[in-house]
Amino acid sequence: MSEYGKQVGKIQIMKNSGSVVKKKEAKKPQTSMQNLEKNKKTSAATKPVKPSSANNEASICFANSPYFESYHKALAEIISENIYLENKVAPTLCETIGHQQSLLDCNDIAFYAIRDEEVVGWIFIRREATSQRFHRGKLNMAITKKYRGMGVGQKLVKAALDHAHYIGIEKIEIQVFSNNIEAISLFEKFGFTDEGVIRDYHRLHGESISLQLLAKVFE
Repeated sequence: MSEYGKQVGKIQIMKNSGSVVKKKEAKKPQTSMQNLEKNKKTSAATKPVKPSSANNEASICFANSPYFESYHKALAEIISENIYLENKVAPTLCETIGHQQSLLDCNDIAFYAIRDEEVVGWIFIRREATSQRFHRGKLNMAITKKYRGMGVGQKLVKAALDHAHYIGIEKIEIQVFSNNIEAISLFEKFGFTDEGVIRDYHRLHGESISLQLLAKVFE
């Protein structure tokens, strides 16, 4: 059960509207599609409350439009490393805003890690809007180079998994490059297990990189 809307470790999770979500017993939806309709009706408001930082640490908040430009900047920075993301060229700001807005419109799970009013990391879980696959969510996460190894990833994963469990998602899946040992280790600590590997998925500077498939099933 998530301490949703309350202190999680040293972070404060806040809803875009500024209201705190009251803790209540998690209930599974009557049907997958009924839950989808419910989620669409409860999409977040546009005006956010600024996240607060404890001990000058990165704080976690729901993705919201005032941070879209900062997210775009962080995304471009990580793409330029040409290591962890498949993108070769950063999307335009307009494309980035469109993508982020689609996450909010579909009421998908989207959190930002904020430090000094700048996005330094993010985590998304997209749920397919079909009754056959509505129980599954696909996770995507990245952290800017400067803030890796500082516990930001752990905060993001905890926030996203707590919320995913709260709204009734039963299985979370992620694909990680085999050379990203730190990420694989982090997800394993949160209960993700190996579901296979796509060998020689792509080549990076002449080196063969495989794609690790991981998943977590909520009991």
